[in-house]
Amino acid sequence: MMTALLFIVMAMLGTIVQTVSGFGFAIIAMMVFPFLTGNVTTAASIAGLFALTNASMNAYTYREHIEWRIVLLPFAAYMVFGTIALECIGKMSNEWMMRLLGVALICAGLYFFFFQSRIKIKPTKKNAFLAGSISGVLGSLFAIAGPPMALYYTMLIENNKYKYLACINAYFLLTNTYISILRACNGFLGLVEIKCWLVGLIGLVLGRVIGGKLLDKVDGVFIKKIVYAVTIMSGIYYIIFK
Repeated sequence: MMTALLFIVMAMLGTIVQTVSGFGFAIIAMMVFPFLTGNVTTAASIAGLFALTNASMNAYTYREHIEWRIVLLPFAAYMVFGTIALECIGKMSNEWMMRLLGVALICAGLYFFFFQSRIKIKPTKKNAFLAGSISGVLGSLFAIAGPPMALYYTMLIENNKYKYLACINAYFLLTNTYISILRACNGFLGLVEIKCWLVGLIGLVLGRVIGGKLLDKVDGVFIKKIVYAVTIMSGIYYIIFK
């Protein structure tokens, strides 16, 4: 009962923060879900279902602004490298997965904290494939597929918030659908993970409602900085204590 309540609370908090600041739900979820499940792969499978749910709703909302031409190439790269990464999961112990998750969280926190506005890449097809490849590895292992694609789409789509939100959520809709099917086929996504997701949907719905009401009343930048700091500290904890 307590675990179910924590899934609801974390789904709600993650969705509120994402709605207010635009910060990725999956990163917030992966700071806590491994504590609840005791296994990184199980946590990533559940977080991926939540990410799929959020992306589905957002992609539908901004569907008129989706430009599939700039979504499909990185998605193709994601499929290739996400599949390879998923095949490697069975060869790694949960202890090593915890450590790698810690490294991923620290890198994500440092990127968003210090380098997000400094790193610039050219929006070429080569970089689209590269971003999709990195996204595939991170998404497959830890459900953290956002940072590379956020960087790429920010450079590609300038001064058009709705097109940016439409394309990145369309990308997440495709990738999370694909990786969830792949996880299910490989035995990483079953009834236990689906039950956790269904319970957490209560929090997701509440989070969208509350986040929408807070959107214009809180400082999104301040919330982002808090989340970045917690992300780094969570990563350090996973590395040290596994």
